[in-house]
Amino acid sequence: EQGYPPIVRNSGGLAVALDEGVLNLSLLINDQGSVGIHEGYEKMVSFMKALLSDWTDQIKAFEVVGSYCPGDYDLSIDGKKFAGISQRRIRNGIAIQIYLSVTADHQSRARLIREFYQRGIQGEETRFNYPKVNPDVMEALETILAVPITVDDVVAKLVELLTDSGLEIANNQLTNAEKVTFMKRRELMLERNQKTLGDLFEP
Repeated sequence: EQGYPPIVRNSGGLAVALDEGVLNLSLLINDQGSVGIHEGYEKMVSFMKALLSDWTDQIKAFEVVGSYCPGDYDLSIDGKKFAGISQRRIRNGIAIQIYLSVTADHQSRARLIREFYQRGIQGEETRFNYPKVNPDVMEALETILAVPITVDDVVAKLVELLTDSGLEIANNQLTNAEKVTFMKRRELMLERNQKTLGDLFEP
């Protein structure tokens, strides 16, 4: 009804709202078990602080009660959450993922998720404690910082940060082997979503 096609993500556990004002980033680590869960989160926190250092040095990582998809590594400024981090771990690999709410209106996203839970729960008792979303504790970066900032600005800063760190930015196409793996993973994702969402599934 609100124009958001639902999809079941492969990390995290609760609902988030994504649109053109939200940037998703993943740190992919080839790991043999040496990087612990908390260390993985800390890597993303440090990366975000470096990425956004031109705009702020006030980023804090702690659970923002009342936010949607709350966790110990919510990123906030002055108590206003603008980003959330999750992890997916498979054999020999880790994906540390973040949604970064860059442009407004993030409180509208929070109200959307609040209504999503209200409609789904309908006042009944549930086995899981879903968050009581308070839109006032969530905000987009541009609103918190009171400066014009866009997703493109953050992406440009990302490229600059990686280049200054001595990394080469590769825009290569997937290899044939990678394409095969991608399609297999995509099919598994679609099957998982179809099973979970039923009639709501939109391939």
